[in-house]
Amino acid sequence: MLAVDGQEMRVSYTPNWSDGEFAYGHFEFRSRHEPARRIPISETGYFSHFAPMGDILVAETPQDYARSYVETVIGLGRKGAHGDNSQLSLF
Repeated sequence: MLAVDGQEMRVSYTPNWSDGEFAYGHFEFRSRHEPARRIPISETGYFSHFAPMGDILVAETPQDYARSYVETVIGLGRKGAHGDNSQLSLF
């Protein structure tokens, strides 16, 4: 279980999901509820993320990578696509 912003989610991790020179690991973030409820990074209660193994191995643990990734995504969502909380003008 991983708790971010007071919400728990299940995280599964497959290291070296793809191998070779550009190896990737795979994370699945899921709601702990049945039926699934929203989680901090997904309205549907499920989110899939592939990450370069080099990035994952830099983190202390895969769990630390997963937490950091979720916190980054949440932070970007709060700031908006343009790095601030303001609404852009259409004209």
